[in-house]
Amino acid sequence: MQKLFENWNRYLNESNVASIYGDMYLFEDDTVSKTSFYDAISVLSESGEDTARFLENWERSVDHMFENLNEQTGASALDDAVLKASTQAYMALQKLKGKAVAPVINVMKKLKAFEQKNPKTAKAIKFTLKGLAVAVATAGLSSAMAGGGGPEELQAVADALASVAPDVAEPLAQVAQADPTEVIDVAKQALANQEQTLTQVTDALAQSPDPGLQQVGQAAESTERVFASFGEMMEFEEAEWAKEVADAWED
Repeated sequence: MQKLFENWNRYLNESNVASIYGDMYLFEDDTVSKTSFYDAISVLSESGEDTARFLENWERSVDHMFENLNEQTGASALDDAVLKASTQAYMALQKLKGKAVAPVINVMKKLKAFEQKNPKTAKAIKFTLKGLAVAVATAGLSSAMAGGGGPEELQAVADALASVAPDVAEPLAQVAQADPTEVIDVAKQALANQEQTLTQVTDALAQSPDPGLQQVGQAAESTERVFASFGEMMEFEEAEWAKEVADAWED
């Protein structure tokens, strides 16, 4: 009986977490169906092809959510679409890291457009865009540093991010343009600043009286924990990374 209760409680917890991220719409011919975004990304294989297909479908799903707003009335539908797109973007970065950077930036551009057209939701979008920008920057930095992508990859992320968050993109560009002998120190400072900003955004969202923003805060907090581990790894393996990163920046 105790095992049954444990399994039931686990199911309830997972269901509650899944509800934060909402639905993902799937398209086949003229048919539109939906599934849990959390479930879909949780069972995603590490295959590059599967990941690329998932991210392509996700961007289309977000487009569908926003397009349907024209057929709905009231602020609640708009708020829900914005909040679900935001939590899904955090989850994509948390699970897929550097692979999700470009799609998340595309979603951020959609959110930015809504911010400009909908003053009632501008505050919510401003908070979530700031946090997402920092999460994108951290994912791009970790991909370039740990994955051997080099300065060109990092500069490309900075250039793309500049269209929605130029203040966050600038430190990335500084890392990309740093002298090979100084790149580790510049990257550590940028990462420390990113972690501090993401913590501030997460705390602000968590303390909001709005339940929707609190959900975005939960998603941001999960992403924050993942990227904090990258900072710890960077400190631990700094000596080993120094030569590899310097070589990548010199090539």
